[in-house]
Amino acid sequence: MIQEYAKNRELFDYIVYAGDIGFGETFGKKIFKKILNGMKTIHELGYCHKDLSLSNIFLDENYEPKIGDFGEAVKNKNDLNKFIGTRRFKPPEVI
Repeated sequence: MIQEYAKNRELFDYIVYAGDIGFGETFGKKIFKKILNGMKTIHELGYCHKDLSLSNIFLDENYEPKIGDFGEAVKNKNDLNKFIGTRRFKPPEVI
Protein backbone atom coordinates (compact mmCIF):
# COMPACT_ATOMS: atom_id res chain seq x y z
CA MET A 1 0.00 0.00 0.00
CA ILE A 2 1.27 3.43 -0.91
CA GLN A 3 -0.04 6.49 0.86
CA GLU A 4 0.64 10.06 -0.08
CA TYR A 5 -0.06 13.13 2.01
CA ALA A 6 -2.77 15.33 0.49
CA LYS A 7 -1.80 18.70 1.90
CA ASN A 8 -4.78 20.48 0.31
CA ARG A 9 -7.30 17.84 1.37
CA GLU A 10 -10.16 16.57 -0.77
CA LEU A 11 -11.48 18.24 -3.89
CA PHE A 12 -14.87 18.34 -2.12
CA ASP A 13 -13.40 20.47 0.69
CA TYR A 14 -11.71 22.75 -1.81
CA ILE A 15 -14.98 23.36 -3.68
CA VAL A 16 -16.89 24.00 -0.44
CA TYR A 17 -14.17 26.41 0.74
CA ALA A 18 -14.28 28.29 -2.60
CA GLY A 19 -18.00 28.87 -2.03
CA ASP A 20 -19.66 31.52 -4.18
CA ILE A 21 -16.30 32.80 -5.41
CA GLY A 22 -15.47 29.49 -7.08
CA PHE A 23 -12.01 28.56 -8.25
CA GLY A 24 -12.02 29.68 -11.87
CA GLU A 25 -12.62 28.01 -15.18
CA THR A 26 -8.93 27.54 -15.98
CA PHE A 27 -8.25 25.69 -12.73
CA GLY A 28 -11.44 23.64 -13.13
CA LYS A 29 -10.50 22.55 -16.65
CA LYS A 30 -6.98 21.63 -15.52
CA ILE A 31 -8.25 19.49 -12.64
CA PHE A 32 -10.98 17.86 -14.72
CA LYS A 33 -8.56 16.96 -17.53
CA LYS A 34 -6.14 15.35 -15.08
CA ILE A 35 -8.93 13.35 -13.43
CA LEU A 36 -10.10 12.13 -16.86
CA ASN A 37 -6.55 11.14 -17.81
CA GLY A 38 -6.19 9.25 -14.53
CA MET A 39 -9.47 7.42 -15.04
CA LYS A 40 -8.48 6.57 -18.63
CA THR A 41 -5.28 4.97 -17.32
CA ILE A 42 -7.18 3.03 -14.66
CA HIS A 43 -9.64 1.73 -17.28
CA GLU A 44 -6.82 0.81 -19.69
CA LEU A 45 -5.37 -1.33 -16.90
CA GLY A 46 -8.72 -3.13 -16.72
CA TYR A 47 -9.98 -1.69 -13.43
CA CYS A 48 -13.19 0.09 -12.53
CA HIS A 49 -13.04 2.47 -9.53
CA LYS A 50 -16.78 2.17 -8.62
CA ASP A 51 -16.67 4.92 -5.97
CA LEU A 52 -15.35 8.03 -7.71
CA SER A 53 -16.53 11.20 -5.98
CA LEU A 54 -15.18 14.61 -5.01
CA SER A 55 -14.30 13.10 -1.62
CA ASN A 56 -12.06 10.51 -3.28
CA ILE A 57 -10.00 13.00 -5.25
CA PHE A 58 -7.20 14.51 -3.19
CA LEU A 59 -5.09 17.60 -3.84
CA ASP A 60 -1.38 17.63 -3.10
CA GLU A 61 0.72 20.68 -2.17
CA ASN A 62 0.66 21.86 -5.81
CA TYR A 63 -3.10 21.28 -6.17
CA GLU A 64 -2.47 18.27 -8.41
CA PRO A 65 -5.41 15.84 -8.19
CA LYS A 66 -4.79 12.30 -6.93
CA ILE A 67 -7.47 9.64 -7.32
CA GLY A 68 -7.79 7.62 -4.14
CA ASP A 69 -9.91 5.11 -2.23
CA PHE A 70 -9.71 2.05 -4.43
CA GLY A 71 -11.38 -0.11 -1.78
CA GLU A 72 -14.32 -0.92 -4.08
CA ALA A 73 -12.35 -1.17 -7.33
CA VAL A 74 -12.80 -4.31 -9.41
CA LYS A 75 -10.83 -5.85 -12.26
CA ASN A 76 -13.42 -8.35 -13.38
CA LYS A 77 -16.02 -6.62 -15.56
CA ASN A 78 -18.62 -9.17 -14.43
CA ASP A 79 -18.78 -7.37 -11.07
CA LEU A 80 -20.04 -4.10 -12.58
CA ASN A 81 -23.75 -4.81 -12.02
CA LYS A 82 -23.53 -4.88 -8.24
CA PHE A 83 -23.95 -1.42 -6.67
CA ILE A 84 -21.00 -0.39 -4.56
CA GLY A 85 -20.09 3.13 -3.59
CA THR A 86 -21.39 6.09 -1.67
CA ARG A 87 -25.14 5.61 -1.43
CA ARG A 88 -25.92 9.33 -1.12
CA PHE A 89 -24.50 9.84 -4.63
CA LYS A 90 -26.76 7.18 -6.11
CA PRO A 91 -29.28 8.71 -8.55
CA PRO A 92 -32.92 8.49 -7.47
CA GLU A 93 -33.93 6.58 -10.62
CA VAL A 94 -31.51 3.79 -9.64
CA ILE A 95 -32.95 3.58 -6.11
